[in-house]
Amino acid sequence: MTLASVITGLAATGTPASAHNALRSSTPAEGASLPMGPTAITMTFRESPNVAMAQVAVVDAAGLDLVAEPPTGAGTSLTQPLRAASTPGPVTVTYRVVSTDGHPIQGKITFTVTSAATASSAVNSPSPAPASAAAPAVAPSASASSGAAAEADEPIEPWGVAFVVGALAGLIAIAAALAFWPRGRQPDPAAPPTASDNT
Repeated sequence: MTLASVITGLAATGTPASAHNALRSSTPAEGASLPMGPTAITMTFRESPNVAMAQVAVVDAAGLDLVAEPPTGAGTSLTQPLRAASTPGPVTVTYRVVSTDGHPIQGKITFTVTSAATASSAVNSPSPAPASAAAPAVAPSASASSGAAAEADEPIEPWGVAFVVGALAGLIAIAAALAFWPRGRQPDPAAPPTASDNT
């Protein structure tokens, strides 16, 4: 085998491999450790990826999907917007892109988030707002019923009692006076006539 044939064979085997697209770098990089989850991951390839056919899946340590919006492209870079991780731990990025020659490539990137975002934790946790909002509604009802009971149990004023007693006493006095009022003296039918009557 001549030297020319060896070189020709290497060139023939090497040309298809060099023509295929491949990931060159990413931000965050593979194996990176971050204090907080990033708002996006940017992947840079050898060739411009077809954004319309790009597929990116991102999950945090709890298995929650962190993809916020469809990916965007600029040159040879593909950027995937992310939501903040809800749980500290590894974040796994799985991608599949198609290069300009139509050949698909896929791969995986893993980085670590050391602390979860407070805002994300607040969204995932149950909100106690309905219970708090219902509490004030009970207080006015209790106050209203207490006020109604106070009005119902309010005693009669002393002057009202005195007026009623005085009126009754007056009526009794009038009735007694009428009962003992002196009447005209009527002649006794059994008494004998007097001398003046006989004359």
